Amino acid sequence: MLSAGGIVENVFDPEELEQWQSYFQKWSMTGDHILNCYGIDKKNPPAEAWFQKNVFSKVKDALGLEMKSVFGMYAESVNPYPIHTDSYHIEKNSIDGQSCVSWLVPYKVDGSAEKVNMASTIVFNEKELGDKKNAIGDEISTRYLSHCDQDHVEKVTIFDIIHWKPGSLIWWDMDRYHCSGSFKGFSTKEMFVGHTFK
Repeated sequence: MLSAGGIVENVFDPEELEQWQSYFQKWSMTGDHILNCYGIDKKNPPAEAWFQKNVFSKVKDALGLEMKSVFGMYAESVNPYPIHTDSYHIEKNSIDGQSCVSWLVPYKVDGSAEKVNMASTIVFNEKELGDKKNAIGDEISTRYLSHCDQDHVEKVTIFDIIHWKPGSLIWWDMDRYHCSGSFKGFSTKEMFVGHTFK
């Protein structure tokens, strides 16, 4: 099994990601105050077949994992996600299986692929929020976690701060706490994201 999270570089090319975006945007958009997204799952068989062939097969190959997709999406994030886990997607989607990994393919920041390296994803060691640890210094907290509930920040330790890279595949254990890095110097980021089970 993989560790808590990581990044595999040079998996996808920019033209491929543009084709993905065009295809995902054929379907209806959902969203909230954080995310505008176009999702694909088994409720849309033609789209799911395309997603399995063109996207998910490459994610599986890059990670070397036997896993199945809960859903995949193209998303524009207009605010950073606070500290959370992704395991709730299993129950919410009535999946008969265990949570596996979430994956993310960086695409654009402020509409530009050249700015992708401004964004980050932070993966923590914890699967539960217990006692206060106060293990994260003020400099890291201010730079990456200023949008998060500080009570939560005090209860986690950092496994890795994963800086986005063009063409890369970022992943993490769905049961572990993680969050977006704070939006410093930019307003939006675009990505492809999926959740999996086994």
